[in-house]
Amino acid sequence: MASLDQTHGDVDFTKELVRALLNEKLGDEGNGKELAEHINDLKDCMMKWYEKSEKAHLLEEKRLQTLIDSAVKKCTDIDAERKKKVDELNAMHSNLRRSIAALEEEFAKEESEKMDAIISLRREREAREAAETLQTSRLLMLQQLEEEKLAAEQRVSELEDEFNRKLEYNKSLEEYKSQLEADFSTLNEARKRTEMERLSSQIQGKLNIVEKLMKLIKGDA
Repeated sequence: MASLDQTHGDVDFTKELVRALLNEKLGDEGNGKELAEHINDLKDCMMKWYEKSEKAHLLEEKRLQTLIDSAVKKCTDIDAERKKKVDELNAMHSNLRRSIAALEEEFAKEESEKMDAIISLRREREAREAAETLQTSRLLMLQQLEEEKLAAEQRVSELEDEFNRKLEYNKSLEEYKSQLEADFSTLNEARKRTEMERLSSQIQGKLNIVEKLMKLIKGDA
C-alpha cells in the first residue's frame, strides 16, 4: 500500500475520506510494514483532520468571539445609549416637571388674578347697582319732593286765595262794622234826640202844670 502522501498528495481530509481509509482492506500478505504504513496514514489523516478541525474551531471561536465582542460592544453601546436616553429622559422629565410646576404656578397666578378680577367686577357691579338704586331712590325722592313742592305750592296758592278771601271778608266785615257803628251812632243820636224831646215835652208839661198851679195859688192869694 502506497503512503498517504503518495496516494492522495496534499488533499483536504474529510469525514468520508477518513471512513474510506478505515474501510480499506489490507493485502493478503498482511505484513507488518504495510500495517504500520496504514496506521501512519491514519494517524496523519487524523492529525491533519484534527489540526484542520482545531483550526476551523479556532476560526469559529475567533468568529464567535468577534461576534460576542461585537455583541458586547453593541450591548455596551446600547446600554450607554440607553443610559444616555435615560439621562436625557430624566432631564426632559425634570424639565417637564419644572415646566409643569411653572405652568401650574402661572395658572394659579392667572386663576388668582382672574378671581381677583371677578371679585373686582362683582364689587364694581354691586357698587354700580347700589349707585343706580341710590340714584333711582333719589330720583323717586326728588320726584316725590317735586310733587310735594307742587302740592305745597298749590296749598300755598289755595291758602293765599283763602287768606285774600278772608281779607276781603274781614274788610267787608270792617266796612259792615263801620256801617253798623255809624248806623248805631245815628240811631243813638236819633234815640237821644227823641228821648230828649220826650223828656223835654214831659218837663215842659210839668212846668206848665207848675205854672198853672202857681197861677192858681197866686189867684187864690
